[in-house]
Amino acid sequence: MYYKMTFVVVSATLDTHPWYQLLGLSATTLAILVWVLVDKPYRCPEGNHHGMTEGDWQMVIAQILQLLSYGVAAVCLIDSHSGRAASPADQPVR
Repeated sequence: MYYKMTFVVVSATLDTHPWYQLLGLSATTLAILVWVLVDKPYRCPEGNHHGMTEGDWQMVIAQILQLLSYGVAAVCLIDSHSGRAASPADQPVR
């Protein structure tokens, strides 16, 4: 729940500063990833499973994919700030 609250607050308050917004969202996602790797919050119903459960692995994969999507967003921001068009369709017709 705190992750979602942080996500909403960062998105709303840093709407005009995309790099700070991306940094805030990435930091939150990275913190959740580290927490899952360290704490392994999903427990086996029988209580006899040591290590990471299926739920832990799914959460780790989800957070890594989210960080990759933020990486794609960073590349798009770099492209938009460098003046390059995002696609050929965005270039003006002569």
